[in-house]
Amino acid sequence: MHKMNALQLKAHDYLLKPIQEEKLLKVLAEVIHEKKQEEKRRPEEVYGAQETLVQDILKILYAQVANADFSLQELSKSLHVSSSYLSRYLKKETGLTFSELLTKLRMEVAVTLLESHPKMTILEVSERSGFKNQHYFSKVFRTVIGQTPSDYKKQFL
Repeated sequence: MHKMNALQLKAHDYLLKPIQEEKLLKVLAEVIHEKKQEEKRRPEEVYGAQETLVQDILKILYAQVANADFSLQELSKSLHVSSSYLSRYLKKETGLTFSELLTKLRMEVAVTLLESHPKMTILEVSERSGFKNQHYFSKVFRTVIGQTPSDYKKQFL
C-alpha cells in the first residue's frame, strides 16, 4: 500500500525499514545527480512553448507587483532558470529589461488604482504599486505617464 502511494506521488525510490546507510546514500546521490541534470536542461525543454514562459513571467510579476523588493533573481529562482538567461530572454521577447517591464506593470497598476480609487492617497497608490518611496514613485509616474499622480487623479474625482 505504501509503495503504491509512493509511486503515485512520483517518489524517486522506496526504502524499507530498517534503512541501510549505503542504500540511503546511493539513493540520495541518484536524486542529486538527476536534479543537476535537470538544471542543465535548456529552459525551453522545461517550459515547452515559449509563450508559456512569458505567461508564467507575467503571472508572477503581477502577483509580486506590490513587492518593492522583488528582483530578477527571485523571478529566475521561481521559474527555475538562470538570471542571465531570463534577462536575455525578457529583452528578446518583450524588448524590455526586467526593470523596465516591472516598472511598466507597476505603472499600469498605479493608473488603474488612481482611476478606480481616486480618493486613495498617493502614498497608498505608490505602496500598492511596489514603490518604497513616494517621491520616487511620483518622479517615475511623471516620466512614464506625462503628468504627476496628483494631476492624473484629479480627472477622476
